[in-house]
Amino acid sequence: MCRACGDTPDGQGRRCSRQDGFTSTEAEQRNRSRNLDGAAQSLANGDIQSAANHFANASHAQRELDGASPYPQTTPATVPPPYRDAIISPSEVSTAEDRLNQINQQRAAEGKTPLHVEVTRQTRPDEHDPVMIWERATARISGASEEELQDIDLTNVAAEPEKKARTEAVLAATMAITRIDSAGEYVSRNEGGGDSTPARAIQYVNDAPGGELRTRYAPTSKDFQKARNVRAWARTVQPTNDYMQAMRSFVGAEQLGPRGIGTAASAVAAYNSSVSTSQGRGSGLGAAKGSRWLNTPGDKIMVTGRVEQVTPVFHEKRWDPRHLYIIRTPEGDAVKWLPSDFRGFRMGEEVTLRGVVKQHLTFRGERQTEMYYCTPQIHNA
Repeated sequence: MCRACGDTPDGQGRRCSRQDGFTSTEAEQRNRSRNLDGAAQSLANGDIQSAANHFANASHAQRELDGASPYPQTTPATVPPPYRDAIISPSEVSTAEDRLNQINQQRAAEGKTPLHVEVTRQTRPDEHDPVMIWERATARISGASEEELQDIDLTNVAAEPEKKARTEAVLAATMAITRIDSAGEYVSRNEGGGDSTPARAIQYVNDAPGGELRTRYAPTSKDFQKARNVRAWARTVQPTNDYMQAMRSFVGAEQLGPRGIGTAASAVAAYNSSVSTSQGRGSGLGAAKGSRWLNTPGDKIMVTGRVEQVTPVFHEKRWDPRHLYIIRTPEGDAVKWLPSDFRGFRMGEEVTLRGVVKQHLTFRGERQTEMYYCTPQIHNA
């Protein structure tokens, strides 16, 4: 009998031919038991260090008995596709997009996939001027290898940040200008020239902080509230011509470049006209007071409004009647359309016409704009 056989865990002696007399499992069981006993004895003797050593050995034996822990299963991280960020001056965004379109055309001719571009704008306040901000644009370009992206050349595209005016501040100043200079009335360029309301708004923006115009036309809290009302109104207006489209775009933006200040200021006149028309209807004055002629004959325009009148028009050479439609825009303007064979509009529907101004009419004292060659659209409620 070997020496180890006398120390079997079950206390039973046996013969073996092994050098140590134990299997690996039995050896770890013995190590665990001995070290736990040793730790208890060391604690009884006040030897903390020895007890800690015994506990460490017992813990190691237990880990060997339990087996090695499996490696944790992980999902390989997704590698983002390569991209390149190009810094662009805000006014140069369209130029950069045109250049990238040319590059994509060349790539298509070579059988390559097109580049993808996502443009974002970043702003920071001007520390010395509360009316102005600094803006820059970033074009994130992807869809090609890193080498191809680095070779992209945005020729003649500026990268410097640009100074712009806060749209709400411009509109609030415009309200102050009309309140102080013209008793709340908007003065157009045709009427006032260099002293018109939009000209004053531009001068206000170009003035230095604390300057004469900045001080004279300093907006009040009510002016800022009216400015917010103008912006909210502009979002609901359906553009009927290029001017209305530009006005809505400028007023809806958070900041304005030099070319947008006068157009945004003119939104005050359109807003005042809309409010005046609405008040006239409420007091029984009727919509005729606010009706205007739109554009000039021959112009292509788009008109959105509600169908106010549907009148069948009979002719001796036709079995079925044509239908005359009168459409009222949100600004109170009356639009007349007499199509040859369209009978799709109903009273009260919101509709859009894209067509040509045929002529300007006056019917029962009301100005009407007659259109033809129109493409109609009915909006869902």
